[in-house]
Amino acid sequence: MKIAISSLSGAGTTTACNKVAKAIGLQVVNYTLRQIAEERGVPFETIQAEAEKDDRIDYLVDGRLITRSDRSRNSITGSRLACWLVDADLYVWLSASVEVRAARRAKEDGVPMERALYFTKMRDEKNIARYKRLYGVDVGARPQVDIEINTDNLNADQVAALIVAAARAIGASRGRRRNSFKGRILAKIKGSIGMRALGSRKP
Repeated sequence: MKIAISSLSGAGTTTACNKVAKAIGLQVVNYTLRQIAEERGVPFETIQAEAEKDDRIDYLVDGRLITRSDRSRNSITGSRLACWLVDADLYVWLSASVEVRAARRAKEDGVPMERALYFTKMRDEKNIARYKRLYGVDVGARPQVDIEINTDNLNADQVAALIVAAARAIGASRGRRRNSFKGRILAKIKGSIGMRALGSRKP
């Protein structure tokens, strides 16, 4: 079983992945800017700043998500682009209003709601523009998925329970589907940074 979950920031993708993985015994496939910083032995802020100027950082993150998912057998991948990047049995989109997502950020970061709302909107705009430019995909619009879950009025356990129920209902009754975006995106990544840069690390 492979599951892909995507959302805009603050809708609960990371938490849902971890809870679903634990519930049904899946491996979490993940690769982030923070991991690049750790591998290079530099502060996270350095990589974050570099990513703003160098598209190859995004290509590295997304390429390694693809290759690690390909090597895994039973896994769950959650990222802004997971539903565009990986082949899966179940595709999930988590939605939430910008106000709810900002409120979650305000609580987690201990910042005023107005500030959190501003940064959430700005982050959405930047992410949408970046992925349109890089891959021609609109992460602000719901992709073609099996289920969409509005997380505005659900807690993390309820969201995870819905995904687990869907995964169990599908089971092995349907073959894994190839992602129609994956080949084009991977070709763009390979053309930019080469296959060797994606490494041979397992998830």
